[in-house]
Amino acid sequence: MSGRRTTGSRRAGPRPRRNTMKKTGPASCDDCQARIVYIQMVATGKRIPVDPIPDDQGTVCARLIGNQLQGYVISRDHPYERPYTRYVAHFGTCDARPRPVPKPKPEPAPTLFDAEPDTCRLVEVDGEVIRVHGAGEMNDEDRAAFAEIVRAARRRYERDNP
Repeated sequence: MSGRRTTGSRRAGPRPRRNTMKKTGPASCDDCQARIVYIQMVATGKRIPVDPIPDDQGTVCARLIGNQLQGYVISRDHPYERPYTRYVAHFGTCDARPRPVPKPKPEPAPTLFDAEPDTCRLVEVDGEVIRVHGAGEMNDEDRAAFAEIVRAARRRYERDNP
């Protein structure tokens, strides 16, 4: 024995081969296998995959500089300019890519006014019928407080308008 420990350090059988072959030829989408081309963004240096056929409705503009397409995403700050060609980003046209499902908007929290609909009811105070808007029924305590408010308002009106 050579003195080296061999417990757990060796695998049985041959090593699995790693895929070391580089893909040659035109680029294609990993999800749907459609042919794509890459446009290097001038501002960020990132590459965006686009469909290879120019489209007047595209949102990405590019032109060939050397042997590479370079361009930008159309926006309010960077509108389409004539020497550039418009392309459609492949993210929007890929059939195999799952579309994000929008999250449902949460229900708004109930307010005091949502409890019951606002209704008009008649309340009698000192022999005079007064219309009251509000939600919920008035109990005897509510009616007494409302009557005091009506009496105070009546006294003030009589004082201010003799």
